[in-house]
Amino acid sequence: MLHHFCESGVPDHRSLPADTLEKLLKYLVLNGYKALSLSEFVNALLEKQCLYKSVVFTVDDGYRDFLQYGFPVFLKYKIPVAVFITTHFIDGKFNFWWDTIREIVYQTELSKIEVRIGNKVIAGNSGTELEKEDILHRIIEHSKSLSRNQIDTVISDLSMVCGVSSIQRRQYALSWEEIIELESQGVEFYPHTCTHPILSQLSDSQVEKEIIESKETISACLKKPSNIFCYPNGRYGDFDPRAIETLRKSGYIAAFTSEEGFEFTTGTPDMYQLPRYALSDDVTRFKQIISGLEALKARIGSITNGFGKSNS
Repeated sequence: MLHHFCESGVPDHRSLPADTLEKLLKYLVLNGYKALSLSEFVNALLEKQCLYKSVVFTVDDGYRDFLQYGFPVFLKYKIPVAVFITTHFIDGKFNFWWDTIREIVYQTELSKIEVRIGNKVIAGNSGTELEKEDILHRIIEHSKSLSRNQIDTVISDLSMVCGVSSIQRRQYALSWEEIIELESQGVEFYPHTCTHPILSQLSDSQVEKEIIESKETISACLKKPSNIFCYPNGRYGDFDPRAIETLRKSGYIAAFTSEEGFEFTTGTPDMYQLPRYALSDDVTRFKQIISGLEALKARIGSITNGFGKSNS
């Protein structure tokens, strides 16, 4: 699971630099791993095909930096990739709330920021880029579980605290024309809702709108079925049985979370709660993930915790 990409040699904790991505893909090729498209992977799960040494790459949201810095590397190594897009973001109807917070923090002239989020006060320096990124990360992490109205309040308060009344909005998203061109070169595109809400916080009708409208929009644009989904935020609790049932009724055959884990065809996978590993610029951890070591460590940890509980 990836979100952002940047040019080689640029330090950006949100993004995977192009040269690091190249190291990861080159390692796969040299060590006999098989890169599958997302549709191939889902079909393999459904048909219980062998997935030994198989790897799948997904990119969330639909940021344009994928086209600029990520796709050329995937293309060079002939590695398939799928992008889960938030359709209203692509349409230019809104920007993600975390990008708005980023703009405020980067536009402020304050050297220190202090903002209240619920019962928590987040404070930190904002003089250097490293300091800005640190307080940004903490504000965004504490805001992820909030409702959209609560996030709007955080943005309003932060804007007032930082003295930023006019927020500079940028065009971060891929365009539909770029999506069509990328699709013609093998990139798969699937829904990530219309507006990236926490689905468990929505009404039944809102859940249906986010899931069905995004599917119809992408299917109409690319003139092919769009039947694989990705939950916004994607942790357990961010989606619920209503969302899963809506996906089933709407013709989706699979949905991905951001919970970590492998999927095997030796058992019966839950096709609407498929896990993914988030990738960073840590090449060693990447090797541990694809080798199964991270999954083994998690399994041992759960067994150890189980023993601890039974003996307590």
